[in-house]
Amino acid sequence: MIESAMVPVIVPLDPEAADWVEKLGLAQIPSSLIARKLQAHTVQVPAKARAIMRENGKGTFRNPDLRGDQFFVLCDPSLYREDIGLWWESAEYLSLEESVI
Repeated sequence: MIESAMVPVIVPLDPEAADWVEKLGLAQIPSSLIARKLQAHTVQVPAKARAIMRENGKGTFRNPDLRGDQFFVLCDPSLYREDIGLWWESAEYLSLEESVI
């Protein structure tokens, strides 16, 4: 049996999702409620891909002091397209392109 480590990435492209991402900073709102509200705005990617996105500034864990590593939020909306979804394979390459003068 091959174990595939898939991890969540929140893609907050609409106002409702963005609002729930902001609520991650409110301790009185349980993580379970926020996770349910963001479920429709979450995609699964390989753990290594999420690590690459994080290393290249394409996403970040929001409010880790309060929520730990439960909520990883995409910071670069150009990596998401409605027709193909999250284009996580390009996170590292897009970062390299931005460094070229």
